[in-house]
Amino acid sequence: MIIDFSKIEELKSVRENKYELSKKEEELSKPVLDLKYMKTVYEIFSKISKNTNENRVIKRKKFIFIAMYLFSPVSLVNGKTQKGVRESISGVLKMRSKSAVSNNLNDVVFQYKTYPCFRNDIDNLFSSIIEELKLKGIVN
Repeated sequence: MIIDFSKIEELKSVRENKYELSKKEEELSKPVLDLKYMKTVYEIFSKISKNTNENRVIKRKKFIFIAMYLFSPVSLVNGKTQKGVRESISGVLKMRSKSAVSNNLNDVVFQYKTYPCFRNDIDNLFSSIIEELKLKGIVN
């Protein structure tokens, strides 16, 4: 048996790729906002969405999706939710249980991927929220 040096080179390449992917994952997983802004985001969301004829559950799901994107983006791909995010969301939504946030999240991610109209609504709400946050000097 002889040493297959190509395996060593391939192993080196795999390790380098893993490192680069790990760095990219860490960068993409960083929250956009600090948790102290959850109430502000909810107030902006409520103001923007108050004149829509959607039921309360649909509005709640849309807020949960936006909040997770801003405060724990990795949660949207079944990653571990940042500490305190579920509690903060359930607090502003006046939900009895933080586990209800997780239960709603699975459904809303599916709806966002599947239904273009739903996705468009969330994207528009998100854009409006970001514009308000920029006006308040919270985001650049």
